[in-house]
Parts: sequence; C-alpha cells; structure tokens
Amino acid sequence: MAEMKDRKGKAEDKSKSGHAGLIIASTIVTDIVKREALNTAGVVEIVGGSFIGRGKGIVVTEVPKDGDTAYKIEMHLFVEYGTNCRKLSEVLAERVSKTVKQMTQREVLDVISHIEGIRDSVHGEGADENDPSSLDF
Repeated sequence: MAEMKDRKGKAEDKSKSGHAGLIIASTIVTDIVKREALNTAGVVEIVGGSFIGRGKGIVVTEVPKDGDTAYKIEMHLFVEYGTNCRKLSEVLAERVSKTVKQMTQREVLDVISHIEGIRDSVHGEGADENDPSSLDF
C-alpha cells in the first residue's frame, strides 16, 4: 500500500517521500476509548457520556512527543459492584493503549481510570445475580 495514485493517476510512492498527512480528531480517539471501556467486564457506565475536556467522561489530551502526537487519556467510570478496581484499571490501560495505537499509529503515554461510583450489575447479561464478584479479575 506504499504506492498510491495522485489525481492525475500517476503512481506516487509514499514510503520514499515520507509520511502521508493525517489528522485524527480527538472525538475519534474518544470513541475508541469509549468502545473499549464499555466492552470491558466490570465497567457499567461512563460518567456524563464522552465529553472532551470537561473533566468528566473521557478526556483525551494530545501531547507532542518526538515530532509526533501522543495521547494522555482519562476515563471517569462507574464499575460493577464486586469488581477489583486496581485490576480493572490495569486491564483498561492495556486494552485502550493497544487499540488506540493500532488504529491511530500514535503512542498512548498514560491511561488514568477515575472510579466515580459503584453500580449493581445489569441482570440478564450472563452474570449470576447472586454472585456480585462473578466479574472479578
């Protein structure tokens, strides 16, 4: 995929001429983080939705690093009762970093999980309603 055609149909080799220009909106990164968080066992809800820069929800900060852009990410979450919060934070940091890196080719410097509250599990989604620790890591 190093060879691309310009508007006139001429082939252009991007691998020799440097990087193609790419701008990734913070909202895209926020959406990636939101999807990863909500698809992680133990996360019940993101506080206040997925706002950028408002102190709650998901906050993505772009940081210059080695001539490129890297990300710092903060998530404000409600977790399921019985969830090991430290382990959840580690799992989230790994998953979010990996997926953001894969999709944007940009490094994630830090992922911070703010646990804002605890909620009961959602019944009927495979969790044993009599065992609140069923999603412990």
